[in-house]
Amino acid sequence: MLATLEKGLALAQRVVLVVSVGLIAVLIVAQIFLRVVLKSPLFGVEEIALIAGTWLYLIGAAYCTREHSHIEASMVHLIFKRPLHQELVRCLASAVSMALASVMAKWGYDFVLWGLEHKSVTPSLGLNYLVAQSALFVGALLMVLYFGLELVARVRNVANLAAGKNGPARREA
Repeated sequence: MLATLEKGLALAQRVVLVVSVGLIAVLIVAQIFLRVVLKSPLFGVEEIALIAGTWLYLIGAAYCTREHSHIEASMVHLIFKRPLHQELVRCLASAVSMALASVMAKWGYDFVLWGLEHKSVTPSLGLNYLVAQSALFVGALLMVLYFGLELVARVRNVANLAAGKNGPARREA
C-alpha cells in the first residue's frame, strides 16, 4: 500500500512538472507574440510565470531526490576502500540531507503560516502569494520523505554489508 501511495505521489509530481513547464512555455510564446506582433504585452504574465516556476523548481528538486538524479559530488569511493565504510558515509550523508530538508520544511511551514496571516497578493493580478509559498513546504516535505526512504535503504545496506552479504541494494522507487 505504501508503494502505491509513493507511486501516486510520483505521478502527481510529474503532472505538476508537466503543467508548470507547459504553462511557462505558453506564457513565453504568448508574451513574445503579443509584444512583437501586436505591440501589446500581456498583463501579469510575470506573476503567473513566477508561481509556475516556483512549483517547477521545488517539485523538480523533490522529484530529482526521488529518482536519485540530484547533483552529487561523491569522492567516498576514493577515500574509503571497504564497501561497508563507503555505505556508512553514504548513510551519514542521507541523514544530514534529511535533516537539512526537515529544516527547510519547517521554514516552509512557517512561511505558509505567515502567508495565511498576512494574505499578501501579487501587485498586478492580485494572486495570493500563498500559492507560490506553499511550494517550498510541499517540495521540502517530499524531500524529507525521499531522503528518509533513502536513509532506511542505506541502513539496511549497512546491516547487510556488516552481516557479510554481498553489495548494497538500492531503494526501489
